[in-house]
Amino acid sequence: MIINASSKPIGHCGLPNIQDALLGWMQKITISLLEKSVVDYQLKETNTNYETFGVLQPFTTKQLIIKPIGQRAWNWYSLWLKGTDIELHMDDVFLILGKRFRVMQKFEWDQYGFIEYQVIDDFGQNMSNTVNENISILDQGGYGA
Repeated sequence: MIINASSKPIGHCGLPNIQDALLGWMQKITISLLEKSVVDYQLKETNTNYETFGVLQPFTTKQLIIKPIGQRAWNWYSLWLKGTDIELHMDDVFLILGKRFRVMQKFEWDQYGFIEYQVIDDFGQNMSNTVNENISILDQGGYGA
């Protein structure tokens, strides 16, 4: 008797857990999750490091075309992580090799052994530094003040 996809009743998908196959594709990475809090009226960022297996892959042209026009210029990536070593949420900011990323979307494939996140480069820190530098210059009487 030949057993194939037609042998299963409709509605019983039975997708395999592909975590073992993905581990051959992934590498060991450290993710530093940034958490913000206010201490003595000052914004403080703390890092929590997580060791896991994953891969960061730039979006293909087809994936970018699906995004709204205003978002196509952003640097989009797919972040594939093993199982449940770390759980990221929408709008979380994290570092990989010192580069900041922000979670924009999450796909829960954990029953198959992995989780996919769509992330972008996070320029928030660079922008806030620029604003702080400009305020400092104004406080010192700069910019023609």
